Amino acid sequence: MDQDVTLIVFSAGGVRDEVERLVTDSRHAVTADVVALARQTPGIGRIIIATDSPALVETLKPYDVIADYDRALESFSFGARFEQLIRDHDVQRPFYLGGGAGALLTAAEMRGIVERLRAADQIVIPNNIFSSDFVAFTPGEAALGLPPQENDNNLAFLLRTERGLPHQPLPRTVGTQFDIDTPTDVVLLAYSHGLGAHARAFVADAPLNRAPVERLLPQLTRHEPELLVFGRVSGEIWLYFEKNVACRTRLVSEERGLVASGREARGEARSLLGFLFDAHGSQHAFELLSELCTGALIDTRVLLAHRRLKPSAHDRFNADLFRPDAIRDEWLREFTRAAMEAPVPVVLGGHSLVCGGLYLLTEAAWKDYPPPGTDARRS
Repeated sequence: MDQDVTLIVFSAGGVRDEVERLVTDSRHAVTADVVALARQTPGIGRIIIATDSPALVETLKPYDVIADYDRALESFSFGARFEQLIRDHDVQRPFYLGGGAGALLTAAEMRGIVERLRAADQIVIPNNIFSSDFVAFTPGEAALGLPPQENDNNLAFLLRTERGLPHQPLPRTVGTQFDIDTPTDVVLLAYSHGLGAHARAFVADAPLNRAPVERLLPQLTRHEPELLVFGRVSGEIWLYFEKNVACRTRLVSEERGLVASGREARGEARSLLGFLFDAHGSQHAFELLSELCTGALIDTRVLLAHRRLKPSAHDRFNADLFRPDAIRDEWLREFTRAAMEAPVPVVLGGHSLVCGGLYLLTEAAWKDYPPPGTDARRS
């Protein structure tokens, strides 16, 4: 049997407005870097790109990819699309990545995943078993006939629970955990020192508002500040963060597995911080938070789920970029304006901000903002 791994990358191209284009174009740059790295990785054979973007396929021509264009359907189902690719291309050892995943994977990390996949008859290797952004597994037919999946979050979990594939976890690093889902993730990407050529060129020219991160980063390497982190934070990531920053920290971890568990879809999400904003309003709530911290990282998707709000990507992304006047949803617009005017620096984002983003921020802070009196210099 052919032991070569087939890389499958989903990287859609459809955009509705300028702010969504920022995220899409950054994901395309990341896809190009992932494909370039894969072409240098022994054991990877075919590379299949599932997309609706001819421009992306043109960019990837030098890497000998197979372009499988998305069909024109009323609604997209990740599970059905992925199953179709496995069937049509007879994939035995798939290594799947979402378009924003793998931006900071090192050559050694990719090589290690491929080597383990080639050596096994049955295995699933995800970056996160409960909410996967990339998954390598074999046999490929294990993905056939799984319960319906709207997105890729449940793929690894279903392969383990429904098909019984042995789970081999990966070390949690910035490479395995960082994913681009929001404009905030694109801003954070600009602080990485491990970017590939395509992503590096993109962030150099992208219209990014770095001011909130610039205000917050120096706090991580000093003892006096106190940083609040709120959202879907895992224990393992928090142990890393708390150990590797110099500042004091406060953690409010809520609603892990928000999407995968179905709690968001069923309207069951509840948040302690959400009740604070309900009781006091956004402006006063941020004033209260400023008595607890000198800066905050906030996973806003938990607060939105708490309020049973489902704003468009346009609204969510403009909130991340602190553009309240462009936001249609009244509550999110006022929340964003209050965050901008908060007495302490606030960074808003999604799950990646409090997941891979914590790794990236920690590394960037020590490299770019060393404490006074050290020998370190900004690169």
